[in-house]
Amino acid sequence: MFFLNKLKTNVLLYSMAKNAIYHIDPKLRQYESLSLFISKIDSITDFKCFQCQMKLFKQKSITMPKVARYGGETYHYGYYKELTKYAKCDEGRLIYIPALEHGVRFVTKPWSEGSNIKYSISCACQGPGRISEVYSICPWKPVFVLGPYIHYATKYYSPEREQTIKSKLGKVLLVFPSHSWERGEKKTESSLFDIVYKKYADYYDTILVCVYWNDIDAPIIDLFVKKDATIVSAGFRNDPSFIRRLKTIISLADDVVLDDIGTNIGFCKYMNKPVYLECSSSRFPNDKYFTENFKRFHEAFFSYNRVFTEEQLFQQNRLYEFFWGGKNFLKTPDEVKDIFDVLKEMCIESHYNINKMPEFIRKHCGRTNIERRYKLLADAVSPSVWQ
Repeated sequence: MFFLNKLKTNVLLYSMAKNAIYHIDPKLRQYESLSLFISKIDSITDFKCFQCQMKLFKQKSITMPKVARYGGETYHYGYYKELTKYAKCDEGRLIYIPALEHGVRFVTKPWSEGSNIKYSISCACQGPGRISEVYSICPWKPVFVLGPYIHYATKYYSPEREQTIKSKLGKVLLVFPSHSWERGEKKTESSLFDIVYKKYADYYDTILVCVYWNDIDAPIIDLFVKKDATIVSAGFRNDPSFIRRLKTIISLADDVVLDDIGTNIGFCKYMNKPVYLECSSSRFPNDKYFTENFKRFHEAFFSYNRVFTEEQLFQQNRLYEFFWGGKNFLKTPDEVKDIFDVLKEMCIESHYNINKMPEFIRKHCGRTNIERRYKLLADAVSPSVWQ
């Protein structure tokens, strides 16, 4: 145990060890191989092919690896790839990129439990709402707030192709059924299908249903298919083009309806799409924090007549800024590159030792008129360290 903890304090050695363990397991290699194959399917225009391959994937009982590569959640949904592309940086720099919180957390469980932040050189999230949880463990741990991750993604199609698809679809209602968890709860059916066709369908040319990969065989899909809805998916969780497809799917929508709170709400708000929440009860009634959040979102995003009051729009923006950061925290390509560069500089000067990194921050960030990369780093640590 002593040796393992010692190893974890050296980012370079720890990342090499984790990645070696990850790639030596034949089951993990099989998982990666199939993930890469499925990622090449266009799950927007060829959902049936994607659905068929995902069913085979699930039948083979190929589970997500329990031994994560260094960076963990950073690999999910293509966030890492798009962020490095945005900054015009080399993808091989994962050791110098913040550990990304893969989605917004509305539950009580703190971010720190799922991300192993103690042994990451820094972290990143979308909104400022819960960064205090990291600072309570390690006030010197830099946490970069980036705003909605979808901002950094390119679209999946060219503007011309997207416009062609949009012209065929006409006015679109995008439906996001709540989804299951790969290692947790199973998908339960809701009343969303009935609500869509009783309350919304008459106002749109196309009902576009975006399905999560783990729910490609959910009964609700057949219900929508029988009503001639168009079914799409953003792809597999580890698909590097997931966020690009999702951005394109949301772009095709005029309005959005869903039956649970999720990261997609903020992405739709970023893209200026009206969002309607059609569910009246919390999925986790025993989780007080989630239930309180659900109530706030329901009050802000539910409408009997599809028209929001000024107070609702105000509350929507408050939630958007708290959980996703709004547009105030968005970074330019140069700023993202500065973050990568200063983290690399910190690693090298600290000899990749996490315990020595606070010394680097004190030395370079505790002064006035500092360069932009040091200012970004200084702003990312807890304000308490400068008091």
